[in-house]
Amino acid sequence: MKLRANLLCILGAVIGVASLYSVWAVLYYPGHIPGAGYYSQASYTGFDLLSNFVPHISPRLTDVFFLSCVLLAAGTATAFLTPIGGVLQVAGSLYFLLQTSPYWLERVWFFNLRAGPVIGLIAGALTVFSIFYPIGPHCRDRPINLVARLLSISRAK
Repeated sequence: MKLRANLLCILGAVIGVASLYSVWAVLYYPGHIPGAGYYSQASYTGFDLLSNFVPHISPRLTDVFFLSCVLLAAGTATAFLTPIGGVLQVAGSLYFLLQTSPYWLERVWFFNLRAGPVIGLIAGALTVFSIFYPIGPHCRDRPINLVARLLSISRAK
């Protein structure tokens, strides 16, 4: 029995995991800390934001952090099974980028965007792209039916 593996979809899922491990935001807090100046800073990865504990910011922004990371984590877990998980990955990354964009342009920088949501957006784009152009063993043998396209690993005929 031959198996068809959509390696592009699996690569998108692995990059999604890397996105959750990378830094999503750096927050600067007012207050004097010896040796650090008048602002202290804290870096948050996607897994930190999933814990829903980010002190010193508004609850609305904490909810944005949490919901976007939940969407990306759910999409990444789903992407190991089906490329449709890429839609959740893109939704989580775009939600984070669009909801936090007003804070990038403030005169007082207390929020600094990092690579995590951008990596998540790339992972989602790869995963969604793998629906239309699957890459991997036995993906080019013959036309793939719709059900096989929507699975990361399926039986090849």
